[in-house]
Amino acid sequence: MNKRKDSKGRTLKDGEYQRPDGKYEYRYTDSFSGERRSVYSWRLNETDSVPEGKKRDKALREFEREIKRKEAFEIDSYAADRMTLNALYEKRMRLSTHLLETTTANQNGFYDRHVRDTLGRREVGTIRYSDVMALYVYLLDKTGLSVSSVERLNTILHGAFALAVRDGLILRNPTDGVMKELKKRASKKEASERVLVLSREEERAFRSFLLCAERFRRWRLIFTVLFETGIRIGELCGLTWADVDFSRRVLCINRSLTYGKAGGETCRFMIHPTKTEAGRREIPMTGLLFDALRDEYAARSLTGFCPVKVDGVTGFIFWKPTGNLYQKGEIDLAIDNIRTAYNNIETERARDENRLSLLVPHFSAHSIRHTFLSRLVEVNANIKAIQNIAGHTSVKMTLDVYTEASDTTKAEAVELLERNRETG
Repeated sequence: MNKRKDSKGRTLKDGEYQRPDGKYEYRYTDSFSGERRSVYSWRLNETDSVPEGKKRDKALREFEREIKRKEAFEIDSYAADRMTLNALYEKRMRLSTHLLETTTANQNGFYDRHVRDTLGRREVGTIRYSDVMALYVYLLDKTGLSVSSVERLNTILHGAFALAVRDGLILRNPTDGVMKELKKRASKKEASERVLVLSREEERAFRSFLLCAERFRRWRLIFTVLFETGIRIGELCGLTWADVDFSRRVLCINRSLTYGKAGGETCRFMIHPTKTEAGRREIPMTGLLFDALRDEYAARSLTGFCPVKVDGVTGFIFWKPTGNLYQKGEIDLAIDNIRTAYNNIETERARDENRLSLLVPHFSAHSIRHTFLSRLVEVNANIKAIQNIAGHTSVKMTLDVYTEASDTTKAEAVELLERNRETG
């Protein structure tokens, strides 16, 4: 039987054809659906040149090898080349019924901001390791996203691609190993992005100024609780008077309050459990904190308690003069306003007194948590006690985050060694 040949006299294999316009076609039966499929190219082999005015694409026999390789591994390449990453992500989220409502809302928002209109539009079967890496490098270098945030995004994408692997759409997960390489490239950047820990002098300056500045009076109790407990902002906002045990002098952390979308387009306040079971904890109150909360409770007994109710929870400690609850961004903004006011006054005083100024660096509410727990480390508190106060699931997490010595504590350690030698 005579074999088909192309216009150059080359013998065509089974399933290969050349159309009258010169374009090559390979016809095959999809092993998943049983349907007939075709792929096309202006070139038969990789070494062929592209006809003038035609777009360079993959050679026909490259397509063939790829199709046969995927069939050998039972990969549904046809479906993979037609399902976008956005569709895959949405499918995965429909199956993730175990996630909290707030977690789902936060994850969707994060995905929408960084993936939906970029890599999300691409077909799953066309996305490679290098494409994922390119997205992450762009987010790091061009948008200022931190390595930890990119890692969070990688966790989301890894789960979606893992579903594609299990469904036989792709052979390998393109996110595998990306973060390991990215962390090597971004080690210097990551070091500069560690959450700031205030020095003892900076903390003292900020808190002392807050006590004296009458215009920031309403923020005093909030920052007293943060600096004296190291709790997370969501935990702070979710505190109620029922969580304050004055008789045992402990603060009970049972929930977190967030603000965002959950199952709809309208933003609202939401109550949800602590991040982990270890997050449910009791924190002993310092004398300063005990007195501050006792005085606030006495004042509220005369003026009235918070009228807001969220998901059945009432009696919130912290609420605004407008009658609403606080959000994280408002507390970070207050920090910046207080810090700026202090720095302006301190700069003028230092100039008048002919001395160096003690300025407070930019920091966030989360920095206060790190500062508090770092203070515990500095006084050699029991590491298990610090873990429990922090609400960490393991001692390793506490050690990894909070045991980096400051210049002050390192100097004190050497000074202590020197004193011991002199007296030894």
